[in-house]
Amino acid sequence: MEKIERFFSEVFRDCDWQREKIAVATGYHSSGDYAVQNFKTTIYDNVKTLLRKFKMENIQDRFPTYAECYFSVATVKYGSQTKTTEDLFSRNCLVFDFDGVADATEIYERFKTVGLFCHCLINSGHGFHAYVFLDRRLYEEEFQQLQELNAYYVQKLQADPQANKVTQLLRIPGTFNCKDKLKRKKVVLVSLAEDIRPYNYDELRRQMNKKRSLPEIQK
Repeated sequence: MEKIERFFSEVFRDCDWQREKIAVATGYHSSGDYAVQNFKTTIYDNVKTLLRKFKMENIQDRFPTYAECYFSVATVKYGSQTKTTEDLFSRNCLVFDFDGVADATEIYERFKTVGLFCHCLINSGHGFHAYVFLDRRLYEEEFQQLQELNAYYVQKLQADPQANKVTQLLRIPGTFNCKDKLKRKKVVLVSLAEDIRPYNYDELRRQMNKKRSLPEIQK
């Protein structure tokens, strides 16, 4: 539980809880065709209220057996009840979805190859979610540039390009991935750096633009 609390504290570091909140989406599988239905968005005031609800040791008792639980990586504006682009307030990390990758070692190697450190890795039950934290929160007017930077590293890391939205939802560690109705899998926090040194956002942007401007080497 302590590690999960540290994880959320880092994702929502330096939030102004008078102006922004946390959005969680929970979907329930139907008993017939097993499609996820009735997605419900719940807004939490801060990390403490979120963790009070998602006490990881009791998560099985708090939700039905086949519930999918996600959170919005970006906070939403105070008063919002949904998590659309217009509702978003701020975000402080790059996120990557490696769907279908079975071995965490492969993910770490990909990060090493591109010269980026993976601050946090979560086993989603059918792959991995990776987080790279930034030195400041980015706001609405900067979301397009943030998405561009995220997309640049999605390509370099060969991550899922469909998971490059500012409205990105990712699974909550301690809950369950129920895509396979015969065998649900727990979402597990694999690693979280002890000493998180966030990347300077402006420097990452500068490096990206510099590499893009270099002439392509002919082979």
